[in-house]
Amino acid sequence: MENTRMVAQIRALRDENSARGMDLLPLIKEERLYNEIVSWLAQPFRAKVDAVVSPEAKGWLLGISMARELQASFIPVRKADAPLYEDELLISESYITHSGEESILQMISHSLPQGSRVLIVDEWVRSGNTVQCCLDLLAKVECSILGIATISIAENDKTKPWIDNGLVYFVGKDIW
Repeated sequence: MENTRMVAQIRALRDENSARGMDLLPLIKEERLYNEIVSWLAQPFRAKVDAVVSPEAKGWLLGISMARELQASFIPVRKADAPLYEDELLISESYITHSGEESILQMISHSLPQGSRVLIVDEWVRSGNTVQCCLDLLAKVECSILGIATISIAENDKTKPWIDNGLVYFVGKDIW
């Protein structure tokens, strides 16, 4: 499943001065490679997805690109620090970020039509907690999760079952 050629190209872009590992922004600047990654990640989901769900903020960049590639709608999952809607219109789920901080993700309760076929997209999956929070949010609405797409995933106790069961499609493991 790993694309070793793309992994090498992504690693070559890594900024050693980045305090938090791989930054998506230099990758986006490499238009040919970024578009190739989006196309490659979208391949197994073509003509199958109704909506792409992505967590704020950098996940949205890849998520919007994937939604366009798949001709699907894009459903943002927002951090709860500045809600734009009344609480009764939101579905919320709390989680612990990869850096150990407590956070809450929210989505508009009526944003997905019943029975939607959904792809979760996040740029990097480290602990798996953000993606798990998205899975937990989506469990509150009647939809079908087709998979998870990411550029890189860390293999750990949370993500290993997703990898082993083929739920997650990724360019490489532990790229950062």
